[in-house]
Amino acid sequence: MQTQWQPHVTLGEAKRDLQQIHHRLLAAWITEHVLQGTTSEHIADFLVLST
Repeated sequence: MQTQWQPHVTLGEAKRDLQQIHHRLLAAWITEHVLQGTTSEHIADFLVLST
């Protein structure tokens, strides 16, 4: 992989990028559980347990 020079990013930009990745992964995780038939109540319970 080639390394390209990129300008520095601010902490705010890094945080937004990380949040965007997290939101996509969370949406994929929820979708997977819904497709498997997991109830919304059970999904909510998983999310509460993980905090």
